[in-house]
Amino acid sequence: LSYNMSINSFATKVISPLIMGNVVIVKPSKKTPLTISSLVYMLAYSGVVNGAIEVINGDGKVVGQALAMHPDINLISFVGSTANGIRVISEASKNMTKTLLDLSGNNSFILCSDGDVDLAVEETIKGRFYNAGQLNNSNKVFYVHTSIKKLYLDKLLKRIDELKIGIPNELDTDFGCLINNKRAEIALKQINNLVNEGAVIEIGGKRLEAYIEPTVLTNISPNMAITYNLDILGPVVPIIEYQDINSVIEVVNKSVYGKGISIFTKDLSIAFKLANLIEVGNVVINGSTNNAITLNDNEDWKYSGLGKKGIMSSLEECSQIKNITLYDVLK
Repeated sequence: LSYNMSINSFATKVISPLIMGNVVIVKPSKKTPLTISSLVYMLAYSGVVNGAIEVINGDGKVVGQALAMHPDINLISFVGSTANGIRVISEASKNMTKTLLDLSGNNSFILCSDGDVDLAVEETIKGRFYNAGQLNNSNKVFYVHTSIKKLYLDKLLKRIDELKIGIPNELDTDFGCLINNKRAEIALKQINNLVNEGAVIEIGGKRLEAYIEPTVLTNISPNMAITYNLDILGPVVPIIEYQDINSVIEVVNKSVYGKGISIFTKDLSIAFKLANLIEVGNVVINGSTNNAITLNDNEDWKYSGLGKKGIMSSLEECSQIKNITLYDVLK
């Protein structure tokens, strides 16, 4: 399980196989082992059969690889980066082990000319800065129509100035640090790479140990890596100004990822046109992709994942079909 949103990952990846009568081995991220261990203890304390769920801690390259290549594992459900997901499925394929992958994404946020700017700003805050931006399902590329770009940017910068920075477990905190210094270093390097490509920092862009300032970048070109294969797990809003919505569709569809998109417009015909033409598994109209209803059946596309998710789909993925045919038995 990934370190970001580990409780959510546990709920969506562990409960379904237990319901279907499977024995589950949980391998948490070494960055957040205590959360998962506590949840497993709670299940055992609540009456889950002894031995039905176990926790194995350790480095993913050692313990995770050993699990992925073990011939007695019948199903692997992995949450993490696309690079690590490819390693997992490569090892699992040697035993023909069924594999479900929930991987990286760079979900687009499309604000049309008639979109509600105030709503879009609030959903930007929720969709990008929640958990300090450390969500695979967050919006990470922001396409804003030329006619309202200045208004959106002014309101967004003002709203960011109002955020309370602090410790995440304090109720009035709006924004906290990243998981560790290394992750913050990576995020800052990604910001600087975009600046070197021509991006302009409107606010933020600085790091203090594990803390990265909420950062807004403009002058983003559709040719930059952020539109194609860059997944920034940090509080960064790269804004691309556009005039023709068809050009946005073309750019978004070139991305190697296909988790989801957000569309802000009052015209539902435009919203459904974009929803049908853009190559992603989840679409949220007038909300951030963090609002996607993960209980519904859904599927990540391209390099963002493999396998179906949701209540019924997850149960089906955690079972096998056996067909018994009775032939010439009634005499």
